[in-house]
Amino acid sequence: MLIVSMLTTVLVSNVGWSQTNLVLNGGADAHTASTSDNADAWDMTPNSTIKDETNADVSSPYKALWHNSDLESYLESTYVTSGSGVEEQPGSSSDGTYNTSGTKTRSVKLYFDPAKGRTVSASTRRLYQKIAVTTGTSYTFSIDSRSEAENVPSEVFMLNEDITTEVGLENGAADSRVDHYLEITNDHNTSKGSAGNNTFTTSTFTFTASKSTVVIYVRALAAISGSTEVFYDNISLVEATTASTTDLGLQGVQLYPNPASSMLHITAPVAIDNVQVYNVLGKEVAGAASNQVDVSGLTNGVYIVKMTSGEASISKSFIKE
Repeated sequence: MLIVSMLTTVLVSNVGWSQTNLVLNGGADAHTASTSDNADAWDMTPNSTIKDETNADVSSPYKALWHNSDLESYLESTYVTSGSGVEEQPGSSSDGTYNTSGTKTRSVKLYFDPAKGRTVSASTRRLYQKIAVTTGTSYTFSIDSRSEAENVPSEVFMLNEDITTEVGLENGAADSRVDHYLEITNDHNTSKGSAGNNTFTTSTFTFTASKSTVVIYVRALAAISGSTEVFYDNISLVEATTASTTDLGLQGVQLYPNPASSMLHITAPVAIDNVQVYNVLGKEVAGAASNQVDVSGLTNGVYIVKMTSGEASISKSFIKE
């Protein structure tokens, strides 16, 4: 029951499409009774038990899905230069994004804690989560990040297997184990933000799964001090939207510009009667009854636009920046 309750299943009534965020605890807001458990969804070697929201010990829903001790050993032998042991789990942080109600949420972070009595050549903490997918299917990945120091890039890998070494990852997408690679270099912001000031940067891409599982793997090698921490929130992996239409005329619909910052325009071979904009959680956040919609009030991220013409409809994604 715990695993099921953690999966965010989104079904939008009368929209013609549905989305499931395949990521577990992508918002870092579950298992807050113990902050160490809060980050367990991103630990490559999850604990056997965690505390649920009633502070009771329950079996970990994560360890049943993955446990990569070989990679943990590799990180220790490669990056720990003195002392013993390795910290591979990300930290849990109260410095997350603000939700639509103006409430600050939690996040996870990559950093190095020198108080543990060891030194490292690079940060050993990683985001790691293994997810079942469908081979040959396209997926859209999104992550919010904030680096509190300059020149602390994050590397995002969509791996098609459980790796036991990072050798070869320096080649990015050229590594056969990598279905997609992104280096985030534009998320530096020293401010923790506020309800009216989002200081996180959203990064999004679409890729095709080459195998039946994908491992979300994120590292920030330069995050090696208390002043070079990188924070992550609102992590999602959803199946890329496809057309749901009874009229092939809608197949010619185009959105521009994409990404968009203010007005999103629509070109179509037929008249568009209605436009609805949904966030990745399936909540309608904007709309119009014309071929353009004002998206200036939306926070940065990925959105789905459903366009209707008579009895036909089609859904396409766009990025707000």
